[in-house]
Amino acid sequence: MTSIDVRIGHPALRSAVQRQVDALFDKQDRLADAQVVIATTRDVAPDDCREIVAAGTVVIILAAVLHVDEQAEYLAAGAIYRLMMPGDRPWTEDVRLVFEHAAPVQAPPLMTPRAASPRAPSCPSPGR
Repeated sequence: MTSIDVRIGHPALRSAVQRQVDALFDKQDRLADAQVVIATTRDVAPDDCREIVAAGTVVIILAAVLHVDEQAEYLAAGAIYRLMMPGDRPWTEDVRLVFEHAAPVQAPPLMTPRAASPRAPSCPSPGR
């Protein structure tokens, strides 16, 4: 059974993501059976993601901003963690690959080691 569940609370974003999913399906004549959940970091926590993945569903997490520690949590939970803004490969490509191959897809890294950095502190350290 083919299923894409868009679990996004923000109505405008949910609608935009659903339109992109619908357009993707319109372009595909044959899709393999797979189950996918598309959500944001606000709508599905890493622990919930782990449970969904354990049930055999592919989870694609859309992040507004890259946070390395958050990315690590979702990857450890078995999700594909993608930025909402197109980068090297848009998230819709991950959905397409899942359905073409009917298997979880390992997303390529979002950044080069030089670009990786943890969240910046909200205020400077004393003595700086």
